Amino acid sequence: MRKVYLGAALVAVASSLALGASLGLPASAAAATGHNSASAVSAPMSAPLAVVTGSLPSAASGSAPVAVYVLGEQYEAHAKIGQTIAEPVLASGHLRAGSAFRLAIPDSATTRALVATSGAGTMNISVMAVSARGLSTWFTVTRAREAPAGSPAPVAKVGQMPAYDLAALRYAAKVSGVTVADMVAGGPKPSCLHDCINCAWKNVQQANNRVTRIDEMHVASGVTGNYTYQQEADSTFTVGFQAVNEGYTVSGTSGVSNSVAVTAGFSPRGFFSHHVNGRYDYHKDLRVVGQGGGVCPSAGAHKQLAVAWDGTAVVGNAAVERSSGDTCRNAQLFVVLSAGNGNVTKSSGHSVFYEFGVADPMGFSFGDRTGYSKNVTEGWTNHNKGRSFLCGPNNKVGNSQRISQWDIVYNYNKAR
Repeated sequence: MRKVYLGAALVAVASSLALGASLGLPASAAAATGHNSASAVSAPMSAPLAVVTGSLPSAASGSAPVAVYVLGEQYEAHAKIGQTIAEPVLASGHLRAGSAFRLAIPDSATTRALVATSGAGTMNISVMAVSARGLSTWFTVTRAREAPAGSPAPVAKVGQMPAYDLAALRYAAKVSGVTVADMVAGGPKPSCLHDCINCAWKNVQQANNRVTRIDEMHVASGVTGNYTYQQEADSTFTVGFQAVNEGYTVSGTSGVSNSVAVTAGFSPRGFFSHHVNGRYDYHKDLRVVGQGGGVCPSAGAHKQLAVAWDGTAVVGNAAVERSSGDTCRNAQLFVVLSAGNGNVTKSSGHSVFYEFGVADPMGFSFGDRTGYSKNVTEGWTNHNKGRSFLCGPNNKVGNSQRISQWDIVYNYNKAR
C-alpha cells in the first residue's frame, strides 16, 4: 500500500531552493536554509506555536557564552536515498553555560506546514547548543498550539542537555570552512549569528517495513480484548545520534508520520499476554551544510529515526507478566469488569516506554512509546458469570481507578 504523508497546507518550493521540496517545505522555509536568509522564515502570528525549555550543560570555564538554536525537523517519509532535507532555524538565543533556556517557536506558515505533515498535530524539532566547549544536541517532539485565539502554547521540556562535544564541533567547523570561534559566533562574522546557521540532513540509508514492538495487551480467561491502532496514531521513537568518530547514543525522541488510512488491530480472547507489533520505516541521515552555504555546528553527525508506519498492528511475542502474582491485589487499585459483558476502554494516557529493543534495523536499538487516543484504544469485555479485574503494573500504591494512568493494564479474574 502506498503511504501518503503530505498535507494540503504545504506549498511547492522553487527549484533553486529545493532542499526537501518533494517533502513540501514552504518557500519561506526553504529560503531560510540559504546563507544569510534565516530571517526569511514567515513572520510570526500573535502567539507562539510552542515553547521549548531546558537547561544547558555547564562548562569548565564557568558561564561561557552559548548560542542555542531550535531547528525544524521535517517528516521525511518520502525522502529518497541521497536526498537533502532542509532544517529551518525556528528560534535562537544567546545564553550562558549552565543556564536555563526558554525559546518561543513562532506560529507561522513555516511552522504550521511542518506540523501539517505529522498527521498528529505535532512537530519534530532539534536543539543545538554551541559554545567554545563544544556542541550539545537533543531531539524532541512538541504539540502545536490549538487554533483558537488565546489558547496556551504547549511546552516541550528538553530537560538537561548532554555534555558538550568539542571534537564534533571542530569537525563541523572544518566541514563548514570556518574556525571554531566562527562556529560559536554562528558564522564567519558576528552579525551572522542567526542568519548563517544552515543545516540539512542527507538521507544515506533506509530500512523499510521492519517489525517493531509498539505496545502490549493482557486478557484473562473469559474476557475478549480489542486493540485498535489506526491513522494519526501518536507514537514517539527514540532518536539515535552519532557524533563524528563516536558510537550511537539516544539523543531524545521524534514523532512518526502515521498517516496511512488504515485501521489495524486484533481481538484476542482469554489467557492472552502478548506484545503488539507494527511495521515501520527507518532512515539514517548525515547532517550537512545546507544549500547556499553558511555553517552547520553538527555537520558530519548521523542520526537514525523512525519515519513512517506501514499500516499493521498484529500479535507479537509473549509479554512478560510484571504484576504481582495472578491477581489484582488491592481493592483500591483495580477496575472492575462486571459479569455479563461489562467493558472498559483505555483511550488516553500512554503505553509503557520501551527504552530499547523494539527494533534494530541499522545498528541502533530503538525505543518507543504509544499514546492512547481516539485513534489508539485498548478494550476489555467480560463474558464470565463472575467479575473480572484490571490493574496497573505491580499494583503500585498511588495508582487510581483511572486506567489512563497505567502504562500497562493487566487483566485477572481474581482480586484480593
